[in-house]
Amino acid sequence: MGIVSNAMLILSGVYLALGSLYLRFWLDKRSRRDYLAFSLFALSITLVAWFELGALHSQTPEEYLFYAWWNFLIGVLVTLSLAWFAYVYLRGRRWLFWTYCAFRLLGVVVHLILSNGINFREITSVGRVNVFGEALSYPIAVPNGWMILPHLSHILLLVFCIDASIRTWQRGERRRALVFGTGVVLSRAIASIVSIGVLWGSLHLPFFASFSIIFVIAATLYELNYDMHRAAMLAEKLEERDARLTETLDQLQLSAAAANVGFWTRKVGEGMVWLSEKAGDVWGFPSEMQVNVDDVFQNIHPADREPYMTNIREVEEWKNEYQIEYRFLSSDGNVRWIHSRGKVEVIDGSRIIRGAIVDITKLKMAEARLIETLEQLQLSASAANVGMWTSKIDEEEIWASEKAGEILGLRLGEEITRKDLFQHIHPSDHSLFFNTARELEEGKNEFQIEYRIMLKDGNVRWVHSRGKVEEVDGSRVIRGAIVDITKLKTAEGIVRELSHKLINAQEKERARLARELHDDLSQSIALLSVQLTILHNEPRDLEYVQDQLKQYISDLGRLSGDVRRISHELHPAILSQLGLEASLHNFCVDLAAAHSLEIDFEADELSGKLPEDVSLCLYRVTQESLQNVIKHSAATSAHVRIKSENAAICLSVSDNGNGFDPEAAKEKEALGLLSIDERVRAVKGQAKIISAVGEGTKIEVRIPVGPVSDEFSQN
Repeated sequence: MGIVSNAMLILSGVYLALGSLYLRFWLDKRSRRDYLAFSLFALSITLVAWFELGALHSQTPEEYLFYAWWNFLIGVLVTLSLAWFAYVYLRGRRWLFWTYCAFRLLGVVVHLILSNGINFREITSVGRVNVFGEALSYPIAVPNGWMILPHLSHILLLVFCIDASIRTWQRGERRRALVFGTGVVLSRAIASIVSIGVLWGSLHLPFFASFSIIFVIAATLYELNYDMHRAAMLAEKLEERDARLTETLDQLQLSAAAANVGFWTRKVGEGMVWLSEKAGDVWGFPSEMQVNVDDVFQNIHPADREPYMTNIREVEEWKNEYQIEYRFLSSDGNVRWIHSRGKVEVIDGSRIIRGAIVDITKLKMAEARLIETLEQLQLSASAANVGMWTSKIDEEEIWASEKAGEILGLRLGEEITRKDLFQHIHPSDHSLFFNTARELEEGKNEFQIEYRIMLKDGNVRWVHSRGKVEEVDGSRVIRGAIVDITKLKTAEGIVRELSHKLINAQEKERARLARELHDDLSQSIALLSVQLTILHNEPRDLEYVQDQLKQYISDLGRLSGDVRRISHELHPAILSQLGLEASLHNFCVDLAAAHSLEIDFEADELSGKLPEDVSLCLYRVTQESLQNVIKHSAATSAHVRIKSENAAICLSVSDNGNGFDPEAAKEKEALGLLSIDERVRAVKGQAKIISAVGEGTKIEVRIPVGPVSDEFSQN
């Protein structure tokens, strides 16, 4: 083999090693789909390199066609996995990704249908060219016209990768965009140029597009080296932090040895108490003072004297160890919390009490603050509808807070086991729940899951649960929180349904405009064209021609008016040119002329310049309202009034038509009324619909355009 063949074998080995490496990475961390995508890309390009090597050494057209046919199929896997990698790693546009995939798979279908594949009608012969001292084959063939499909898909993939790189750059991930984006774009650009030139016969060169992948591999190796360097830096920082932690632990041990702990000793049956200097400081006695039991007792807080004396009697009579906390009144009038513990020893037949005391006032204050904080957290969790639960992984019992039991539909005080919980879970979510539990048992430390609960009354409740696993006394304990998200899920469903209705409404409106253009404008123009042709072909006297031209001019004027009306329905350009008042007036005039409806327009004290979104909202609301009048009300007249009032624009559209029941319309979720309401709310306004069957309809809109009152803002 020559230089080129050896180079391709070396590159294929590199591709194979990288593919295997990233496959191993993915097996360790299944959530990283970019690892799997790149692994598929590298492994498939390895196969491409081998098939390209076989094609380069083909001796007959049949042999070359065999390698080319299979190389195309494997190449599809290469480009699809590369597109998937760019989609996941660079977060490209979804619709562009799926468009490319569909386009590429269409090429596969055509390739499988055609006997010689999508690239060639036939290969007449195999040419040979010397590259670095090695004779390599290239096809002399009749190109297949269907080959345009994969080439167009190459261009689409290039556009997708460029767009994904730009979006990554704009998100601030500039290193990733520069390294991977440049590598992928250069690779696909070179591969596209080589494949187009060789397969169409423009370049009499061997086909080895696998060399272009070296740009992607170089980017990957750079990224891998960057990650290794970053890991080394993190390891170094961890070592530094470990050293500082060790030093801190040593300091803590010294602090513990020098802690403010006082010692005292007393023989049972005697009143005198021996104190260390620190014990005297804790109790507030001077170092030279002789202290007895009564001195200590008199300074104990009255509320704690009885428990203290009970503990002393038990120790003197039979108890060998004790531990007690009490409050002590110091000489300066402050209250100090004391923790005391000790034991009884028998020395020479006498019972000796040895004790240690420490000032825990700050600890008690912190504990009080902690209790207060916990109570506040519990109140916050209750207000936020959040329940807490705890369970050991190897046990069935589950502890649940009152709120958690309420969310799960359980009675107060009812014990919960995993079996009980599973029975309440919706059957469709059983597998999801089991998989999450199994992952936690296998070592996963965090979880987040949404599932449905079947309540005893038959209703279904959506629950969001998340938490983590902690090691407590050698046991893995799950601590979780749950929240009722039923309203959120219901709202999401409503939004999806509304979005679907809006899309359908858009399509219906487009169909209406298409019919209007075809049935009215297009046919009128065709008729006018026929009439002009007849006038041209049949000589007549001047007076007749003038009469016909007047008629044609009138028809053209009508057509011009129809075009302007349709244009205004699509987008009122006059709105930005002449303002809201002129636009509404013209719209009313045009609509009245096109339909048998008398429209009275009135504008009072409008401000000179309104915000664009407010103007467009008012125009669209008027448009939708009058269209509804024409379609549904059977009205003979309508009235449109717009005025400026108290830092707001007020619009009213009324008619003398049939009217309707607004509550029934809400239940049917009439799209026109929903559209009006959403448009007005989008500019922080209010819409009101007044109607009754047989009494006409009135739509009132109020939109703030200046300083707004607090009451209006709250509404």
